[in-house]
Amino acid sequence: MAVFVCVHGAFQGGWVWSKTAAALRDAGHAVFTPTLTGMGERVHVRGRHMGLETYVQDVENVILYEQLSDVILVSHSYSGMITPAVCERVPGRVRRLVFVDAVLPEPGLSFAEVAGPEFVRVLSSHCNGAEVRPWPMPMFGLPEGEKSRSFVERLAPIPSAAFRDASTAPRESAWPAPYFIRCTKTKNPLLARMAAHARERGFGYAEISSDHNPMTTDPLRLAKALCETIED
Repeated sequence: MAVFVCVHGAFQGGWVWSKTAAALRDAGHAVFTPTLTGMGERVHVRGRHMGLETYVQDVENVILYEQLSDVILVSHSYSGMITPAVCERVPGRVRRLVFVDAVLPEPGLSFAEVAGPEFVRVLSSHCNGAEVRPWPMPMFGLPEGEKSRSFVERLAPIPSAAFRDASTAPRESAWPAPYFIRCTKTKNPLLARMAAHARERGFGYAEISSDHNPMTTDPLRLAKALCETIED
């Protein structure tokens, strides 16, 4: 049995992992899908104090208070900024970092700095004061239809600080057994760059034929890919 802690991307919530988590549990694994402060069912506790550090503490505390060890810590998209910093705070408890079409942080740099000028323009166009409203659906890789409507209804704005706060992650050499899962239908050049970097650095690596949110569009395929990270 493996222990998975799966962290959702920006604007979403632990709910986005429900079908993938169910498949992993059916395969005999323990799965935790925390919701970051201010999103999902925790939308009522959002505030101006929140940022990247808040999210790192969210995940750190799940591992500590659930007394987890030998964890496979999975990030998706934005939450790649979170998980390496968590590892440093819970030494010896994480056996592997898995990045699902995720951003790879650089110490001392923000998401916006890693992503580059084009993302900064998108970010500026979606800011409403200190908050950022959710991206358009094409950025999530979701088709039109009932499934997408259900997804959209559950998105929540997040603080712009989440994208502007500097990463406290350690250098890649300190990351435990990093593994990257590339979603090949994703057209985002930032994520293509992240995948190429992961391969160049010798991360474990796999590809799935999926859009950017496979936990929504192809949850069983994603569960299978995550199971394959256990023994790699």
